[in-house]
Amino acid sequence: TTFSHFKAGMARYLVRAKVAFAVPKLNSTKYPTPESATDVAIAFSQAYVYLSDAVSDTNRATIIADYDDVEREAFIPSDDVQEYADLLSNPDPVRLWDAFVAHAKGTVDLSGPQLHDRIQSWKWPATAGSGTYVDQVTTAISEIRALMDQAELVKDSDYPFSEALACRLFLTAM
Repeated sequence: TTFSHFKAGMARYLVRAKVAFAVPKLNSTKYPTPESATDVAIAFSQAYVYLSDAVSDTNRATIIADYDDVEREAFIPSDDVQEYADLLSNPDPVRLWDAFVAHAKGTVDLSGPQLHDRIQSWKWPATAGSGTYVDQVTTAISEIRALMDQAELVKDSDYPFSEALACRLFLTAM
């Protein structure tokens, strides 16, 4: 799954769990903040746990290493959200989400012009897989989606790459 799909799914999950306010970057519905400080603290702990549980153990270990938080030892597999809340003295789901985004970007940060050059130089994958048309189309869609995901992360308004442009790229290269 792409990071943009993961992000959308996580946003929906946090809304359903009624803790979306804890990660404003994922709170497109502007779910209200509870009035009780205790409820806010519990929701932040829950959002923190939901985020950490949303990735594999391997990815979690990498993200947590990058997160560099003294509380990272509290990432213990458990089905009991309250157990996490008790272990974490100051969970910061916003900071954890930012670590997710940084991890998703990878080690190569493209600039708008670099991404534009990559899009312009993209060619139809005629030799993909066993060379069948199905393999070519599947590979083309995957590569163009990867370009769209990079464009979403770069967010350079001078070098936009919309879904419409992605479809045009696909059709003209066919």
